[in-house]
Amino acid sequence: MLQKLFPRKLKSRSPDVSDLRKNFNKRINLIILGLIIILLSDEFIKEGYLFYWGDVFVPGTHEFIISFLILFRIFLYVITFLFDKYHNKKHERTYFAEDSEV
Repeated sequence: MLQKLFPRKLKSRSPDVSDLRKNFNKRINLIILGLIIILLSDEFIKEGYLFYWGDVFVPGTHEFIISFLILFRIFLYVITFLFDKYHNKKHERTYFAEDSEV
């Protein structure tokens, strides 16, 4: 049953940091979405409404935390985009430099 869930053989090597980074964006999206759903449902049960724009700038409220989570996800998206863009440019430069030397 475990091989159906985890088809990759783990006996060949032990897990490392690259395994954690593999699906980082998917995991972060799922965690943030889950937290937002939990916070919105708690807000609806306690207060009777889903989102009140007046509480966005009041620290500690559900709206403040939801806004922070959304801004945090946008920040992570920009950072990963810039990192991937820089990493791909660096890889392309070395690739073309190797081709030009040949």
